Amino acid sequence: MLMNGTGESSLVSKKYRSLMLAIYMLALASTFDFAMAEDHSKSILNLVIRPNKIEGVPASDTLKNQLLELILEKTKDKYGEFVIKEYSSKIKQSRVISLIKHKETFRVIATMDSVKRRQDIRPIEIPIYKGLLSHRIFIIREEDQPLFSKIKTKEQLQSLSAIQGHDWPDSDILQNAGFKLRRSPNYAGIFNMLRLKRGDYFPRGAHEPWQEVLKHKDKKLSVEKTLLIQYDAPFYFFVNYEDKELYNRIKDGFLLAIKNGSFDRLFYSHPEILRIFKNANLSSRKLFRINNPDFIKHKTYNQDEFWYKMGDEERYWSSEKYRDY
Repeated sequence: MLMNGTGESSLVSKKYRSLMLAIYMLALASTFDFAMAEDHSKSILNLVIRPNKIEGVPASDTLKNQLLELILEKTKDKYGEFVIKEYSSKIKQSRVISLIKHKETFRVIATMDSVKRRQDIRPIEIPIYKGLLSHRIFIIREEDQPLFSKIKTKEQLQSLSAIQGHDWPDSDILQNAGFKLRRSPNYAGIFNMLRLKRGDYFPRGAHEPWQEVLKHKDKKLSVEKTLLIQYDAPFYFFVNYEDKELYNRIKDGFLLAIKNGSFDRLFYSHPEILRIFKNANLSSRKLFRINNPDFIKHKTYNQDEFWYKMGDEERYWSSEKYRDY
């Protein structure tokens, strides 16, 4: 290049090199962004789930975790592959909630709704069990069935002492409704408290008591046969408030599973649910309805398709959807 006395050619050369460097850096950045986008689309979602509180029963056998797997499977095309692993040791539910809040180890938990829990983690407000677990059946001492068979009023039941976990939403619901309550610091201790007469009955979700009585058969407990408490306290999937992608993935997949019928097929064929309909005799029990003032149904998910009504199982099993399946 020719130079003039003022060094103008040198200045042009420098500008040219700067321009070419800028173009190169821009192209490099675009390539990097594209590569990152490709990596993101191929990223695998790794989720850790809490072990089952009943020893010997894998967490993957439960309805809530099989539903989670179904939801993630339905959304693979949009969000990518996933892996679900069970945590290696026992861990309290309150600890899992705290870890989700602080973005450590866990990203999702299926648990009962409450105002307190919503302060820490965000619910996907579609009921996992269609609200069926809001029907509470009791574990009692096997010799006490005659006592419970005589109960005809809520006041008679309130004269006895229920046992619940110290931080469970059920504890506050029952206590606020005027029930006598003993709180236990841990789940396993409740069965000993009941056997030692430190309480009279242990209200459980309608799918839970039979396995638990079998697990603790040495304590001579049984499932009460005549009574039922019901209050609105659904189970939801909860995530961290900032975990928007997982929130959207679970919501999208859940709604898709409801729409295409795969959720109902899982729900009405799962052993947890079949156990309820086989053993609980819900319609023949004396029902005590309790108000939960903290519960508000999500306006979008308030339709009948999201919530269980007495007899829904018979209607489903006799429907064309079930026969076609």
